[in-house]
Amino acid sequence: MRQIELFFLVLFFNSIFIYAQINYGAKEIALGNSDVALSDNVMALFGNPAGSAQIDWSELSAYYAPSYFGVKELATGSAAALVPFSFGVVSGGFSTYGFDLYRETTVSVSFSRIFFHRVLLGLGISYRHLKIARYGNAGSLLLNFGCMFYLFKQVRFGFVVKNFTRSTYGNYQNQIPTIISIGTSVNPIDEITLNAAICKDLEYPLSARFGLEYGIFRNIDLRFGYRTEPNAYTGGIGLKYKYFELDYAVFTHEDLPLSHQVSLIIALTDISRRRKMIDIGMDLK
Repeated sequence: MRQIELFFLVLFFNSIFIYAQINYGAKEIALGNSDVALSDNVMALFGNPAGSAQIDWSELSAYYAPSYFGVKELATGSAAALVPFSFGVVSGGFSTYGFDLYRETTVSVSFSRIFFHRVLLGLGISYRHLKIARYGNAGSLLLNFGCMFYLFKQVRFGFVVKNFTRSTYGNYQNQIPTIISIGTSVNPIDEITLNAAICKDLEYPLSARFGLEYGIFRNIDLRFGYRTEPNAYTGGIGLKYKYFELDYAVFTHEDLPLSHQVSLIIALTDISRRRKMIDIGMDLK
């Protein structure tokens, strides 16, 4: 009986969470998680670690989703920090998901570096810990690899493999997904960013993802996204003022209530014009 209960408990939490296949960060979710070739803030730690190399200032972040699909037991939170050095960019953070009966906690670090002003590479290491009440604990170490390439300053390509070691919990197979994503990000004009990506969880169908960010004012960004497998619409807003960025996002489910999330980024520099600062820092013409 205990094995049957454990099976359904793990199946429930993994299936409903995999529906979103999210990377933490309200901006990233609002863009439909199409940001594999964007990843231009501290949240790159959880998305494409290569993107962290674009940032030559320190940042801190906090993210919280109180109840995915209206289920408070699916509350999710994360925090991260990014620090640039002369030899590269180091990021670290943690995330937590679930409640007293089922809890997943992940601690992550990454290192990224720019090569030839155009190529960014990043490697992430995560330790994921699972605790299920009355059944015990399990942990697993996994590796993520990402890269980005600037064709021009307005056109970027990205690629990331999450859990390329195919790590899992104990003898249970495929409890931690291996996900491959590839995409592009384009700025047709300074105020608009367009993203497109495809994502393949090895155990699920291919997902297409699209995102649009429009800077309607200097300190306000509107964001929209769409993804397939499963179909979901996303949206949100970003408010920036000097050293602070507050992001809000919402995404849909075909049958369940809307999911809301918020994140806060604090930088040790004025980030109201993030993209221009990145272009200058990378010496992109």
